[in-house]
Order: sequence, then structure tokens, then C-alpha cells
Amino acid sequence: MDYLIAKCIHIIFVVSYFAGLFYMVRLFIYHTEALEKEEPERSILHKQFTFMEERLWNIITVPALVIVVLTGAYMLWATQWAYLLQGWMHIKLLGIVLLLAYHYWSWRTLKELQRGETRYSSVKLRMANEVATLLL
Repeated sequence: MDYLIAKCIHIIFVVSYFAGLFYMVRLFIYHTEALEKEEPERSILHKQFTFMEERLWNIITVPALVIVVLTGAYMLWATQWAYLLQGWMHIKLLGIVLLLAYHYWSWRTLKELQRGETRYSSVKLRMANEVATLLL
């Protein structure tokens, strides 16, 4: 694969991945607020948000992350790992580690909400939604 093609694919899927993360946490906010409602609205919304979150996670967010990681690794390999010697790459890799921690937190929160558990208020989730913005 040509380096510039890999770079284009990488950028496109970084955008897709962040769009998935931004929308995922927005769904968490709505899902948390739905779990505070009375029946039957609570059950109906819980089922709908669970469906939407699962589809977004499995069809957009995770596949985009896989493609981002693969193309990123390819670009490092294609440049004979030379970028690993530069300071800006160390900062970028630290950002990636933080992003993967945020990704794990999102997955864990997704599973909790699917079980009908709410660990975070909608206000805390709104603040957490800004973390992805800072990592971007």
C-alpha cells in the first residue's frame, strides 16, 4: 500500500472514529436520562438506545479504530519507524494511549447502560464528552 493512500485512509477513519465516539457519549447522556423516566417509556427508550449504541459501536466506532491503528502502524513501518525518534510522535502516542483508555471507558459504560445501570449522571457524561474533544 502506498504511504499517501494509507495516510488518506488513516485521516478518513480518524474522523469516522471520533464521530462515533462523540455520538456514542451523546447517546449515553440520552440513555441515562431515559432510565430516569417512568414505565413504559423507560423500557421502550432503554431498548431503543441499547440498539442504537450497539450498532454505532460495532458497525462504525470499533471498525474505524481498527483501520486507524492498522494504517497508523503501516505508516510507521513504511517510514522505517523513523518517526518514533521524534518528540512530537511521543506526544502523539501518549494521546493515543489516553484515547484507548477513553475508548475502554466508553465500552464499559456502554455495557453498564445495556444492563440498565447508571454510574454517571447526565451532567458528568456531558463533561466526559468533552474529553474526546481534547484528545482530538
